[in-house]
Amino acid sequence: MASRADSVPRNQLPTPPRALFRSTTGKGVAFTQEDMNFLMRFLKYRESQGRVDMVQFWKDIAAKAPHHSCASWMKYWCRHKHELIRTDDRDLPPPLPDKKMRYSREDNILLAKFFYEKREGTLDKLFQAFACQHPHHPWKGWQEHHQIHKAKIDHLIELLTMGQDIDSEP
Repeated sequence: MASRADSVPRNQLPTPPRALFRSTTGKGVAFTQEDMNFLMRFLKYRESQGRVDMVQFWKDIAAKAPHHSCASWMKYWCRHKHELIRTDDRDLPPPLPDKKMRYSREDNILLAKFFYEKREGTLDKLFQAFACQHPHHPWKGWQEHHQIHKAKIDHLIELLTMGQDIDSEP
């Protein structure tokens, strides 16, 4: 299935994303699917122009899409290039949900039940698998939420370990 990112000719300068969303951490602007598409289209455009000077590339992408800094674009790329550059369709992360939703106590319970069972794999892979089961939040959002609310979720896991029912209100 061809995405919108693939439909833009490589020799045409891509348009930066217009919709911006606050990060779930409260720090700055969240990276969206549109940001990922723009980053890949911009990179393909630059590659079509010849050799890419990556130092200049990060400066240019930040100038073209200033809702993220040069350092932020580069950091995002370093953390996610293994997801963005694919040679096959195996182990693709789940697609982002259509609409942003707030995290709830029920979400904390879902995370607690998931991590109650000891699981193998990197955190990225674990949260990607979790988001496949619960696609109402993006996997990276689940990961950030877990990190921010780890004490609450660990407490729920502790209650599960003691055999308590965590599905009912406290």
